[in-house]
Amino acid sequence: MAARLWYTVLGALKRELRQFLRFSKPFWELGFGGVLAVFLAEAARHLQWIATNVTGTTGMIIILAACFGLYLVRHFSRLAYGTLEIVVGMYVIIGTMSRGPELVDPDLLLVQLAAGMYVIIRGFDNFAQSAPFVGGAAMRQLNPSFVPRRVSSNPRVL
Repeated sequence: MAARLWYTVLGALKRELRQFLRFSKPFWELGFGGVLAVFLAEAARHLQWIATNVTGTTGMIIILAACFGLYLVRHFSRLAYGTLEIVVGMYVIIGTMSRGPELVDPDLLLVQLAAGMYVIIRGFDNFAQSAPFVGGAAMRQLNPSFVPRRVSSNPRVL
């Protein structure tokens, strides 16, 4: 009798935990993207040290591993990657605007601002392609004409 009650309680707790994780997953992904952005900002702050102490083949392997890791984040968690892109884009724009225009060519400033805006737009695109938003009500509220594309294994030939 006690064992049955124990399994009933554990089953209820398991269901509650699954439901919590299912509904809170977007918040975890947003937080993960923010943590990745902090790591990238720290790497950017210490770039001179990294460039002098990690050179040659080791540096290339580390860079390729980091790129592959970011690709995996993009593949499995578009919301986290979109958050990362938005934060990096904001960092680029704020960094560009904080420089004195007399020190930098105005055309270069324009290119840097456009690059930051492009990265932010890519972040919003990754948001739109993430699981919580794909074809959901959130996207239809932003744009009523949004109709999700349906992929059919047997398309009709006209």
